[in-house]
Amino acid sequence: LPTTDNIKKMNEYHGKTIPYYPVQEGTPQSVLTTNTTPSSLLLLCYPPPQSSMAYDCLQQQLVLNKNTKILHIGEFRGLTGSKQFETLLQTEYQCLYRKLCPTWGTDATHVTIWEKKTKKQSKKEAIINNLLLPCVNCYHNESTKRCRFIRNLVYCNEDCFQSHIIQKEEELHTIFQC
Repeated sequence: LPTTDNIKKMNEYHGKTIPYYPVQEGTPQSVLTTNTTPSSLLLLCYPPPQSSMAYDCLQQQLVLNKNTKILHIGEFRGLTGSKQFETLLQTEYQCLYRKLCPTWGTDATHVTIWEKKTKKQSKKEAIINNLLLPCVNCYHNESTKRCRFIRNLVYCNEDCFQSHIIQKEEELHTIFQC
């Protein structure tokens, strides 16, 4: 049952749910005071959609010129973060790790780990080398379309969509079987 203490900690973004684990809420300004080591990790877990919060935190890391890794948990080009954040991430960082989280609801969440680039790349090179949503069929191109029923199935073109039809049908069958 919610207590007075828990009510203060409820997550408004997720239907005022009580957290399972206490998490220190931060702001872009707290990045300046909490990260005192030259090498650190910035956790961005489900940054609010269309908010500047994730961008502002990442910008603070760059201002401090820290060799920071970014652990991002969320949905690119979807329910978390902003276009401005995604562009800055792709331009200044390189993706080291990507893992799809199990599908639930209408979410297509990935856990990604990013590291600050050591050499400057052009914006075009950065986007090619750090795809936010690689096509699930070819893995070489940025996806432009999502499956309506399984949001983690994303495709770069009609050919990849058609080539992946058997796997898509198997996944749909698994999810919708009675």
